[in-house]
Amino acid sequence: SELKDMPFVRERLEKVKIFRNKSNRATTKRLASYPSSYGVTVLPDEPFLIIPQTSSERREYVPIAWEEPPTIPSEKLRILMRADKPTFGILVSHMHMAWMRAITGRMKSDYMYSVGVVYNNFPMPNVSSEKLDSIVSYVDKVLEARQSHINLTLSDLYDPDLMPVNLRKAHDRLN
Repeated sequence: SELKDMPFVRERLEKVKIFRNKSNRATTKRLASYPSSYGVTVLPDEPFLIIPQTSSERREYVPIAWEEPPTIPSEKLRILMRADKPTFGILVSHMHMAWMRAITGRMKSDYMYSVGVVYNNFPMPNVSSEKLDSIVSYVDKVLEARQSHINLTLSDLYDPDLMPVNLRKAHDRLN
């Protein structure tokens, strides 16, 4: 009933329907009947971590980041719901990166992060509450360093040749 009074939105929905009907993919064609629906099933309703499916072999760290709704993650991202700062800290550590490099698959020579192979099988260390607190303080420094370069993308921040000094130092302290 709301759409009835929204001609511009109705026009856009009709264009979505036409676009989806022209697709060669059967699943996309089926979605043409539901032009107001997203073609994804993961619609986070709380902050979440994103891990790129593919990351350059040149990077010392896979650029893992926090996102929050209304961001809708694409199929090129692995998402981790209900993650906390200690988990983030461990995932961006040299320990986890070494694990990932040793067991992950590859696309050409780039890393292919797999939840099933890398994340689920990672031997997560038992960490005391004191260590968790210290991890959180170091994570905060990493996040502060990233925030100090708000004009750079994660790709820029984690370029091995251009990684800002304060971000590298924050990661070194976290490690």
